[in-house]
Amino acid sequence: MWFEDLPPNCPPEDAAPPDNCFYRLAEGDPATCRDFWSHRKIWPNNVFNVSECRAKSISVFANAKDLEKVKMLQAHAGKAIVKIKLTPDSGLIKQTGSNLNHYSWWRFSAFDPIQATVTVG
Repeated sequence: MWFEDLPPNCPPEDAAPPDNCFYRLAEGDPATCRDFWSHRKIWPNNVFNVSECRAKSISVFANAKDLEKVKMLQAHAGKAIVKIKLTPDSGLIKQTGSNLNHYSWWRFSAFDPIQATVTVG
């Protein structure tokens, strides 16, 4: 059901089916499947400052302007901002972190994010 193996009680009980457009950074244009992997999938041995459930989610933002600031960081220079339409068949989502525009998305394995994505910046 899930794109990645998730820990118990993950996603959280208050995560909900999305039905909106969100934004994310992609390594290039066009986005690839790897652009929709969690930090845990990309770096399986890293220690993260968040729960394992959140480490296995994909960060998306409700506002593209938040990503303009992130693109100014050297580690993200040259990345593209992509818009993705998340629907109830894409997984579950929950607002997380101190930025109210930041959401954690737990992706269903059957959902193809490339088909729902366009580059916007």
